[in-house]
Amino acid sequence: MEPQFTPGDIERFWSRVAKGESSECWPWTRAKNDYGYGLFWSPRHKRFYRAHRVAWLLTHGPIPEEMVVRHKTCDNPPCCNPHHLAVGTHADNVADKIEKGRQLYGERDPKSKLLESEVQDIRNLYASGALYQYQIARVYGVSKGCVRDIIAGVNWSHLKENHHDYATF
Repeated sequence: MEPQFTPGDIERFWSRVAKGESSECWPWTRAKNDYGYGLFWSPRHKRFYRAHRVAWLLTHGPIPEEMVVRHKTCDNPPCCNPHHLAVGTHADNVADKIEKGRQLYGERDPKSKLLESEVQDIRNLYASGALYQYQIARVYGVSKGCVRDIIAGVNWSHLKENHHDYATF
């Protein structure tokens, strides 16, 4: 259920948005979360709402269930310009991220434990038959499942190589 905002809430919300031309970003000027999205506090509801979602709601009306409000035009998390926003599915949002090169994968992902060269070495070791998957996992300090997924092309699929069928450990 969408929140209902009072005229005072609405005035307070827009006073915290740095409005400009319709083609420009309108950044949220107050609190932001760790990802840079604006946070609008509603004393009436005793909770924060993402500012870009409130901007959509106030301009276009309710957000359909299971839908997200995307920064379709600008990819700028604090932007509240309704002209830059679009409603879509989570899958639409992920597709936008991939298309625009913002998806973290491989070495770009700070959580990655391996380098691309190590992934290629893992695939080569397996293809040569020199080591079993569990042995490769020990050498590189990753799980057997990680090695299996690398070999099968489930992980690190952006590296253009021949992948192998799943094999037993």
